[in-house]
Amino acid sequence: MTEPNRAILAQYEDIAAQHTARVDGIGEEFAAELARQDALAAERARAAAEALPAAEAAREAARAPQEPVEPPKPDWGPRQNRQVVMSFGDEELRAEAAPRTTPIPVQAAPPTTPIPVPEPVREPQPPRYLSFGGEEDEAEAALPPRVERRPVRPSRPAEPDDDDLSGHTWMR
Repeated sequence: MTEPNRAILAQYEDIAAQHTARVDGIGEEFAAELARQDALAAERARAAAEALPAAEAAREAARAPQEPVEPPKPDWGPRQNRQVVMSFGDEELRAEAAPRTTPIPVQAAPPTTPIPVPEPVREPQPPRYLSFGGEEDEAEAALPPRVERRPVRPSRPAEPDDDDLSGHTWMR
C-alpha cells in the first residue's frame, strides 16, 4: 500500500471511530433515559397499587345504602299568604268609561264625493323615446356570428389487449 493510500485509510478509520463513538454515546443516552422512564413507570404502578384498596373501600361505601339525611328545619316561620289578583287592564278601561256623563256628539255624514267618470279607452301607441339612430345598427348586429366547428376525428379503436387504455389518446 502506498503512502497516500495509507493516509486516506487512516483518515477514514479516524472518521469511522468518531462516528462509532457518537453512535455509542447516543445509545448510552437512550438507555439512561429508558431506565429513568422505567423507574417512573414502576413508581406510578406502586402508587396505584397502594391506592387501590382505599379506592375499593370508597367505592363499596358509596354503594352501601345510606340513611336518608333529613334537612334541618328552619327557625323562621312561613310567610303569610296574600291574595294576589292579576289584572289585564279591563278594570282601568271600565273606570275611565264610567265617569263620562256628557254625551258624545254625533257627527254629520261625510260629504259625498262625485263618482269619477271612466276615461275613454285609447288605442295602444308605440312607445315614445328619443332615438339616436342606433336601431338599424342593432338589427344588423342581432344576428350572431357564424362559428365554424372543426370536424371531429374518429378515435382509433382500442387494441384488444389494451385493458388500461394507455394506448388511447384523450386529447381531441
